[in-house]
Amino acid sequence: MDEFEWRPGGGRVEIRRAALGAMAGAYGAAYYASQRGDKV
Repeated sequence: MDEFEWRPGGGRVEIRRAALGAMAGAYGAAYYASQRGDKV
């Protein structure tokens, strides 16, 4: 990951297994949209 990871300001990113499984990204996107008032 050192070659590909984007580190704004030199910060490090922790990589972990998604606690919500394969749908974690979809859940996060839906939650984010609901907080902004966007229609999902």
